[in-house]
Amino acid sequence: MLASTSACGGSDSSAPKTETTYAADDTLAPQPLAERTKVTIAASAPVEVNSVPFLAQAFDEFDRENLDVTFEPSLLTADAIGLLEAGSLDAVWGSVGGALLNSISNGVDVKIVAASGATGVGESQEGYWASKELLAGMPESLNKVKVGSAIGAGASTVPVLARWLKEHGGDIKNVEFVQIPSADVGAAMENGAVDMGTIGVPYERQFSDSNKIG
Repeated sequence: MLASTSACGGSDSSAPKTETTYAADDTLAPQPLAERTKVTIAASAPVEVNSVPFLAQAFDEFDRENLDVTFEPSLLTADAIGLLEAGSLDAVWGSVGGALLNSISNGVDVKIVAASGATGVGESQEGYWASKELLAGMPESLNKVKVGSAIGAGASTVPVLARWLKEHGGDIKNVEFVQIPSADVGAAMENGAVDMGTIGVPYERQFSDSNKIG
């Protein structure tokens, strides 16, 4: 999670506080602020990969810390960082990628304050998927590849894609990124709009038996 280095949110001492009892040696026991504090966090869809802050809110973890948290929907980390710098947000639930690194390089005063994201376990097949037509035509088919992604070229997973392409005779320079909402990437591959794409939890489950992508 990213946060501005300036003071977060505002306070509201009149809001009710949650009374909870914890063992004296409980290292996870909350350390509530003296005053109720409002915090606005930019986060994309409440799906499994972004589940941590939404679960914290659902289980009253923020309330136990005396925080009044509001989520603002955000698709692109780059846009959210701009709002963070402007003071419209207190934090961004995003990944370490081109958008963040470029912002830091340009002098934006933000820092990483917590790990973000949740990875699927067990039978999860989240990651890069490709059309079977593209896979069957390699390496020639890698000369021009359309990749569907909610974030685009600034995604933190792009280096993984670049390495895979290089190993199979392709080049990241031949990739055209098409920004598509995460929930629609699989369907875009099946109908031929893109050749590859990132499909995360829980969307990958509906394509496990697809005869068009894999």
